Amino acid sequence: LVDADPLVLMNTFLGQRDPEKKETVVLLDLGARATTLNILSRDGYYFSLSLSIGGERFTAEIQAACQLEYAVAEALKRGEKLEAFSLDNDKLAAPFQRALEKSYEVLVKEIRQALIYYNKQTGVNRFDRMILAGGGAKLPGLSAYLLQKTGIATEILNPLRNVRINPKYFELEQVSALAPQLAVAVGLAMRWKV
Repeated sequence: LVDADPLVLMNTFLGQRDPEKKETVVLLDLGARATTLNILSRDGYYFSLSLSIGGERFTAEIQAACQLEYAVAEALKRGEKLEAFSLDNDKLAAPFQRALEKSYEVLVKEIRQALIYYNKQTGVNRFDRMILAGGGAKLPGLSAYLLQKTGIATEILNPLRNVRINPKYFELEQVSALAPQLAVAVGLAMRWKV
């Protein structure tokens, strides 16, 4: 089965929401190289746009600000605990936070521009929720930052919410941590008909 990622992601979202609920939703798929912004409005409008910022840019900003190797910056961005590097000390924590916020500002600027364009095209200017998916969905403080800067309630998509996972074969904590990254795979699986 072949399908476009934005449509598959929207399929994942639609498979989980209450069909009776009328809302306008911004769905962000934060990938490594780019972020895809999708909007599904209560009036039936659909919009998709690729934003130029992705997780690699966040990592590069952390790498430059903290003077770290790329692999170390990537691991810290993901929240991994490293023996030689800790965000608990102020020497690393402050530049790490500044680097993330610098990237977050660029992301918010692109989101705002997309929402303004969408408003001009459709007249829709009220957004009920922003839902995050992809590898960047769980970046430290991103949900709170987006809520603060856009005023849109923000949450992380769990595409496995309605999927039974057998703990005999899968470690539930690990699967839960990876859930936002599985949104496209789950959307494709939902399309599969036996």
